[in-house]
Amino acid sequence: MTVETFISKVRRRVGDVNKNKFTDGRIIDIINEGLEDIGKKAYVKKKTLTLPITPYQRKLTIPDSDFIKLKRVRVDNTDIEILSLEELDDRYGKWEEEIGSNLIALGFDKQNIRELTLYPLLDETKSEYQSLNNSNSLLIDIPNVQADTVYGLITSIEVENVVEPENVYDEEELAGYEPIINLSDTFIAIELSYYAMPTEVTTVEDTLDIDDTFITTLLFYVSGLLLLDDNRTESIQRGQIFVQRYAAELQKDKVRNSNSYQDISYPEVEYRTGF
Repeated sequence: MTVETFISKVRRRVGDVNKNKFTDGRIIDIINEGLEDIGKKAYVKKKTLTLPITPYQRKLTIPDSDFIKLKRVRVDNTDIEILSLEELDDRYGKWEEEIGSNLIALGFDKQNIRELTLYPLLDETKSEYQSLNNSNSLLIDIPNVQADTVYGLITSIEVENVVEPENVYDEEELAGYEPIINLSDTFIAIELSYYAMPTEVTTVEDTLDIDDTFITTLLFYVSGLLLLDDNRTESIQRGQIFVQRYAAELQKDKVRNSNSYQDISYPEVEYRTGF
């Protein structure tokens, strides 16, 4: 749904079809607040990412700044356990000293949720070029592949009988990409499924980055906060009702998206609006 269409729905709910009370800019600000709140609490956006792991690599950083929480991790279609660093200590003791040939678990730090710790260190890996076709991030310096451009950057590869890299010739094409890793050795590919923050909107021409099934929840959030901005008693009372409806719809969304393997707690934000 476009932001323009959504704002029209909001204006009908708050009695502002003539656009006398609230500007589009104010409504867009509250829309972004709502997207963040719903994204963090109900996990409404899911993404996948494939990253390479090289031998003796301890840390893996998820390059997506919108990352919220891991849902599932797989290597060779096998699920990898996700544990907190404290759980790694309790279960595996001196795990930092172990070296093996198969990845057993990923550890995460609640203070730095995008940085994952690999257990154990891998003494060897196998090259899996085919798996990298699922990657949507920038790759640099793939082993045994000649980079033949000015910038020497490879954004994707095709595998048939040979590896055929697709190179970047224009530096402007790199906008939005974040380099993952320099691949100087063999590697395995790890597949991450995770929840992410919906993309912010800036204009009425933008499209809301949530499924239409969550539009009603966002509609109650935005309408409620707008009405609570109004000094009239009637508007405040209606705003409080919308806030309560938002809380009820959000709870339904939480239940619907409750399956997750990584238990990370986030501080609840206290709103002056009574959430």
